[in-house]
Order: sequence, then structure tokens, then C-alpha cells
Amino acid sequence: MSKKKWWMGFSSYAVRAILILLTFIFSALWLLPWNLQSQLIQGQEKRQGQMQQQQQELQEQRQEQQKKQEQEQLKEQQEVKEPEQREGQIEDNSSPVGIPDFGPDGLKGLTEDQLWMVKADKIVLTASPEVTPDGHSVIAAAVRFRVPVEQVWQILSATERQIEYLDEIKRLKLVEQGEGFNRMEFEVKTAGQNLRYTVIHHFMPDKYYFWWELDEKAPHDLKALSGFWRLYPDGKNRTIGRYGSRVVPGFPLPGFIRTSIFKNGVHSSLEKVKAYVEKNASSE
Repeated sequence: MSKKKWWMGFSSYAVRAILILLTFIFSALWLLPWNLQSQLIQGQEKRQGQMQQQQQELQEQRQEQQKKQEQEQLKEQQEVKEPEQREGQIEDNSSPVGIPDFGPDGLKGLTEDQLWMVKADKIVLTASPEVTPDGHSVIAAAVRFRVPVEQVWQILSATERQIEYLDEIKRLKLVEQGEGFNRMEFEVKTAGQNLRYTVIHHFMPDKYYFWWELDEKAPHDLKALSGFWRLYPDGKNRTIGRYGSRVVPGFPLPGFIRTSIFKNGVHSSLEKVKAYVEKNASSE
């Protein structure tokens, strides 16, 4: 083969290779925008999917939060709902859920340690199932007075005397006295707040038992209030007192903080009650 023919053959192959390469390059350049566009579309679709998922999660969170708020509102409405108000004078002194039963000696439900503390004249806060007359659980306590039950009853049932031994009461006024009940206005300072409200006390002296409730017809700064005292003779000169109380303030206060503050307040108040009763019973 001559050099000329060889060169012509080689040139022909080179031209074909160049044409194929150029065709590939132009094809790649032509497809590049479409690939980029496809990637952009996929990226947009992915971002839209992520945004939709985030929106769905936010919507679910809002729905859950709204559900919790509705449940809390319903719970508050149930908490402050009282038995239907009586028109005219209060005639029924019986507790809607019955009188709390602490056994024949008033010591039912106490542990051995709590029994020892009561007999040592200590104030004992009980983790109790007791409820107030309106059907709510309470902060409850057991106290032993070194005074006969009749004298303890005489002092505690004189509810107008509370201002003499409870420092937080700033004003107290008897507004109505009926058969087996009274109605009293209170002005109390607690948790840095001045609270005004009216309480109805119901008395059952034959059982050494009385309980109280918030008078919702009168102006009040509380959402709910209720409680009770029940007394039991402990020999001739001693008395076992079982106490329960529940207070829900009208101003915002988390439940666990309210419970902590109230428990401390109950313990302090009962120490004052015990000291006052034992000091003044002997002089009456």
C-alpha cells in the first residue's frame, strides 16, 4: 500500500471519529438543559414534599394543642361546677357524696408511721382518697388535740373565730346565720394576692362534722373552694381531727406549684389551729 492511500484511509477514519465525537458533544450539550431542568423539577418536588410534610406536622401539633386546651378547659369547667344552688335558705346539711368515714376512732387509712406521728401530737398530711362534699380530692390531714372533743367542736365550729388564729385572714364578717349553716365573707392574703370570697359552712354537731363550700352567688376571687372537719373522741381528754381542704385560686398558677404552696400552708395553718384550740379550751 502506498503512503498516499494509507494516509487517505487514516484521514477518513479520523474524520469519522471527529464527527462521532462532535455528535456526542452536541448531543450532550443539547441534553444538558433538559437534565438540569429535570433535576430542578425533582428538587422542587422534593422541597414541596418536605414543606407539605412540615405543614402537616404543624397542623397536627396545632390540633393536638387545641385538643389539650379543650380538655383543660373542660376539666376546669368540671372542677368549678358546683351542685345546683339552693334558693332561699340552705335546708339540706347532708354532704352530696356522704360524710367521710375514718372508722370508729378516726384513724382509718393511716400508716403505722402516721399513727405514731399522730400519737406524738404531730400534724400528719395524708395521701388520702378523701373527698370534699363537692366530690373532689383534697389535701388532707390528721391532728390530735389534747382537749375533749366537745371543746374542740365548740371552738372550731365557731367559724367567726378563725381570724384570731389564722394570720392570712385580714377580714372576716358573718353575713347570715341559719339553722345548721352560716355564710361568711373572707378577705385573705395568700401567695402575694388579696382574695375576697364568701363561704357557706354546714354543721352536723351530732356527728362532730362540718363542711364548707364557696358561695358562687356572691363576688369571689376563687375558682373553687371546699373542705371539712370531722372530730372523734380519743379517750376522755383527747380528740382526733380529720381535715380536708381544696382551694383553686382565680389567678393563673400551675397545679403543681399550687399544690406545693397549699400543702405548706395547710401544715402551718393546722399547727396554729392546734395551738389555739389547746390554749383556749382550758379557759372556756
